[in-house]
Parts: sequence; C-alpha cells; structure tokens
Amino acid sequence: MWIPGEAIARVDEITPLVAQWESSTHPAQIRLYRYLDEIKTKLHPLPNSAGPLFLYLHVRAASEDALLKHYDLENYLTPLFGRRCLDSNHFQLVIGTKDASSPSCLTVGVAHRADDKHESGEWACCEIAPIGAALTMRWKEQLRSELNLKAQALPADGPVATRITLRCSARRNWVSLWKPVGDAMGPVLGYTHPAKPYHPRDDRIVRLEFHRVLDSELKNRVEVAYAWRMWRSTPWHSLGV
Repeated sequence: MWIPGEAIARVDEITPLVAQWESSTHPAQIRLYRYLDEIKTKLHPLPNSAGPLFLYLHVRAASEDALLKHYDLENYLTPLFGRRCLDSNHFQLVIGTKDASSPSCLTVGVAHRADDKHESGEWACCEIAPIGAALTMRWKEQLRSELNLKAQALPADGPVATRITLRCSARRNWVSLWKPVGDAMGPVLGYTHPAKPYHPRDDRIVRLEFHRVLDSELKNRVEVAYAWRMWRSTPWHSLGV
C-alpha cells in the first residue's frame, strides 16, 4: 500500500478527457492529444530523484445526476500515461476521484509506504493470483470467477470506493492491467446488463486507487488484491484519505 506524500506539481483549471480509440486524425483524438500535451508541459520537468511518485486526478462531473452514470475514472486516468504524457514506471500510486462540486485538478507528488494504521476493517478484500498470461480472456475470467466465489456484493445502488493493488515485475506495463482488472468487478459492483459479464457498474466508483508493488520473482505473472467499500460522506477528494 502507498499513500500520497509531498506534492511536486499541481495543474488546476483543467477539463479531464477520457481515452479514445479513434484514428489519430479524428477530432476527439486530436483534442485528447492537445490535452495531454498541455498536461505534460505544465508538469514537466519532474525531478528524477524524487523517488516513487503518486498521481491524483480529481474530475468534476457536470451534475449530481450524472455522477454515478458516467465519468468512469479509469478512462480518465489511463491516457495520462504513455509516450504522449507521463512514464508509468515512475508511479507507484494513482488515484482518481470525482464529485459534482469541486474543480477538476491534477497533482503529482512523492508516494510513501503506508503503515498499518492506514488499513481499516471497513474494507472488504479479496486477493487473487491468476495463472497464465495476463491480459488474456482466461486470465480475466479467473479474476471474475474468484470474486464471484469469494466476494460479497455491494448494495445495488450508491457510490463506491475501490482500491486495486497489482503485484508485478518492473518490466510489466501496469497501466495496461487497469481495465481488465476493473472489468472483472461485476460480482462486487453489479452489472450494466445480465448478459454482459465484463460490463460492471464501475461508474459507481467515486474514488479509485491503483497501487503497484514490484516483485521481480513474479516475472510475467501478476497478482491482484481488491478492496472495496461504500463511499462515506467525508471529503474523498482529499489527498489525505
């Protein structure tokens, strides 16, 4: 587990954009490229000696009605890493939050190891060590099946906080794991449609944390630890939570 430490850089007055899969000439993709170039310019240069880093992105939704039906946080976080913006190898903790009142902003800082006091019995947890190559359908189905067997589903409605810890080797692009591990969370979050097992109601997540723990002995394997609970009425957009 990691927690945010001292901030290095902050970008305010932004309008976060989600990942795009259109061609490079599509207007939506061009807007995304411009957004990422702007973020990179405002954040760089980040110090090479800062140690493990965290990134925190807060997204302001258009309305309370839209908060739990749109604004999938993983889709906002993923584009920030890669050749157009930030190097994911420098980051051990990535956090996304959303509400309908606080201005959108992005902060980068130093990540610290969490002590035992950071843990709380309020979280439901499930640790899974799937076999086989990560990112395959078989690998993702193992995650969903284990959650289906071991996890207690959350109430059908309401906002949720989620932590996902990924134990992997340094050579693994851990950002590429975010979507499949999230897609497997239907047994916890519920489904958008009963016939779509990899379409969880992840729009319910108002705080999403990704933690990376490096373990060279795992080589190509990846271990996943999920933690979740209903959102509570404290200011979850605070870095200190």
